[in-house]
Amino acid sequence: ARDALATAMHGVWGAFWIGYGVYYLLIAVGVLPTVADPTASSALGFWFVVLAAITWMGTLAAAADNVALTGTLLFLAAGSTLLAIALLGGFPVVQAIAGYILILSALLAWYLASAMMVQATFKRFALPIGKRHAQGSAALPSEAT
Repeated sequence: ARDALATAMHGVWGAFWIGYGVYYLLIAVGVLPTVADPTASSALGFWFVVLAAITWMGTLAAAADNVALTGTLLFLAAGSTLLAIALLGGFPVVQAIAGYILILSALLAWYLASAMMVQATFKRFALPIGKRHAQGSAALPSEAT
C-alpha cells in the first residue's frame, strides 16, 4: 500500500504471469502455437522487451530504497533483457544464461522477503538488506550498508 515501486513491479510482472498462463491455456486448447514456433517466440520476446524496460526503471528507483531490492531488480532486468535478445534473435545459449541470471534474482528475492518477514515478526533488523534512510535520520547499527 502506498508504495509506487512495489505496485509497478508487482503489477507488471503479475500481469505478465497472468498473460503467460492464458497463453499456455490457449496452447492447450490448440488456438495458439507453442513457443517453439518462431513467430510465437518473437512475440514472447517483445513481452520481455517491455518487462525489461519497466524493470530497469524499477531498479533505478530501488537504488533509493535498499541494496537487496536493487540487486533483485537488477538481476531481474538483466535476465529479462537477455531473454528478449534470445527470443527475438533465436539465441539458445543467451536464453540459458538468462535463465541462470533469473535464478539469481529469485534467490535475492527470497532473501529480501525473508529479511522483511523476520523484521516484521521480531520488530528489529535481523538480516541486512542495505536499507537507505532519509537524510537526517540515523541508521540502525545492525543495518549499516
